[in-house]
Amino acid sequence: MKFLWTLSLLLWASCAGSLDGDPSPTNRLYYPGALLKNGNTLYVANTNLDNQFNNARVLQIDCKEKECLKPEIVANWEAPSLLGQMAATDDFSSIFVTSQAQPVLSNVVQNNRTQLSQNAPYFLSLVPNKQAGVLGTLEFTQKFPLADGQFSLFRDNGEIHYFEWANGQAAKIKQRLKVSDCLQNPSEPGLSVARLGGIKVTASNFYALVEAVINTGLRFEKKVFFIKSKLADIQQGKWGKCEAVDLSKDYKAQGARDIAISDDEKTAYILMAENPLLLKLNLESFTTISKESNTCLGSARMRLSPEQNTLVVLCPNENLVIAFDAPTLNLLGQFPDETTIERNNLGPVDLVFDKDSKGQFFVSFQNSNQIGVFNHEKDPKTGVNKRGLFFNDWLELPR
Repeated sequence: MKFLWTLSLLLWASCAGSLDGDPSPTNRLYYPGALLKNGNTLYVANTNLDNQFNNARVLQIDCKEKECLKPEIVANWEAPSLLGQMAATDDFSSIFVTSQAQPVLSNVVQNNRTQLSQNAPYFLSLVPNKQAGVLGTLEFTQKFPLADGQFSLFRDNGEIHYFEWANGQAAKIKQRLKVSDCLQNPSEPGLSVARLGGIKVTASNFYALVEAVINTGLRFEKKVFFIKSKLADIQQGKWGKCEAVDLSKDYKAQGARDIAISDDEKTAYILMAENPLLLKLNLESFTTISKESNTCLGSARMRLSPEQNTLVVLCPNENLVIAFDAPTLNLLGQFPDETTIERNNLGPVDLVFDKDSKGQFFVSFQNSNQIGVFNHEKDPKTGVNKRGLFFNDWLELPR
């Protein structure tokens, strides 16, 4: 139901955007989404999710102190409504944002936009130390009857776009590839649809989580694949040797949502939403699932800590933040719990770790227009160093 509601909202917004409305607020949180952190500065994407204004906005927030509990909004940039993902260069001279409804890639700091095809580029990942990146598009939907008699909605033939940019200039799309072309093989000739669940670009590789529908001739079957391709091949407009692992075969994985890759690229973490699973994949063998754990229905985002020891999963449908030990996938804790606050209407949608403050991270709660400060290495209330999930406080910002 949540997916259908979101889909309806996107279609409505793309056709009936508030082009003549007022500009979005510059001094308060308004459906906060994607987050970035650089030193003492926190960047927040105000998504304009309800489309009440004629644009969205990225806020630049000065934290003033380590915990960032009493920050100040010092700058802002206009952006397309229904903001999707956000990524920045190492020096934050460029901050790119995508839209869930508009086919544009925006560099809000440089104040330029790249017009794309008719499909919105929700997914975004930049190549480290290069003026380049990869987009993953949201597509139109098709309806397929599945083997269990249910129907499933898929975006038809998701694409990835490789782009580059020069200083002061808008990004240029250099290559476009259909995700389904990576998965085509003689053993499954009926694969006709693929959509992305998450992408990640490293200095040498491209990774993605993909949902697909296989037409067996008798019925449609939904599958989930984790894929890997050399970035050099993507830059040349081809998949090359595209490796794919069928996660549905042994783990009944459904509802592809996000991926995280360890810094040494030996491990991938894979998040599922419909069949709520967290999987740990050995990238050296590329076939071995070494660990698995249950998460929550309707999970949306996952991040691996800079220390590489903690995974944080966000569950907007169940209003939960959950932390797992990365090596074992054992549960470390969740927020809220019975001793904190009501779960109602929080809607956690994104998080960012603070690399300058061990264990600290920030979570945007879209429904309640709040940003929470957490720690996974130290209890901020007692000062005791220990692993877990500890809520510190809310940022004191207008909302």
